Amino acid sequence: MTVLVTALLLATVAASFEESYAFATYRRLVRGSHPRYVWRTRYILLAWTVIALCVALALVDVVVGEIMFAGLWLAVAAMRGMQLYFNRDSDDDDWFTGRGHKIWAGIKRRAKALVPTGVSVPQPA
Repeated sequence: MTVLVTALLLATVAASFEESYAFATYRRLVRGSHPRYVWRTRYILLAWTVIALCVALALVDVVVGEIMFAGLWLAVAAMRGMQLYFNRDSDDDDWFTGRGHKIWAGIKRRAKALVPTGVSVPQPA
């Protein structure tokens, strides 16, 4: 268990440093350039990675019984999510621009395919 927690903690710290570097790099590049597009995509991917790792650490802390540390990790995840939300620019482009609707439509299409159609439910007499 301690190896898992140590690995999660190291991954969270490393991803957090990489996210901060990607954020600083993308903000200093010229708007509309391909390097800014690439670094903004990296920043978003790393931000979601940090959020997921913080939530995983919070779940591990809940299982172990460290509720205070779980709350701390959830606060860090919320802070990263707010940073991601407030640092979006309307004129910036990244890989995720417009893909959200396509991904959600694909999920709905696959879920709809899982539900059987044309199956009649027996009615009580």
